[in-house]
Amino acid sequence: MSSQELVKSDEEIPSQKGVEIDDTDIFNILITTDNHLGYKENDRVRGNDSFVSFEECLKIATGMKDLDFVIMGGDLFHEHKPSRKTFWKCQSLLNEHVFGEQDVRFETY
Repeated sequence: MSSQELVKSDEEIPSQKGVEIDDTDIFNILITTDNHLGYKENDRVRGNDSFVSFEECLKIATGMKDLDFVIMGGDLFHEHKPSRKTFWKCQSLLNEHVFGEQDVRFETY
């Protein structure tokens, strides 16, 4: 089965047992995995690559209209104990693109 066959438009999603699907019942999730921040951080050519890619993911996420969650699976850092430089860059990107004044719109019952 191709990936295009797996993706369905809203019109193609069938209601279950006669119950209409409400847009507020749907989670929109972006998943990013194995970012490996700090990979080759001392390499003059590739040292910033992991941060550029991570920031691109965060920009895509913040640009999505109705995104509810970002799931970061796999290894966020390349090293078990990331350098201060890597940790600082990661925190700066998260502060810039994720944390802010927005309201949290997720509730559990």
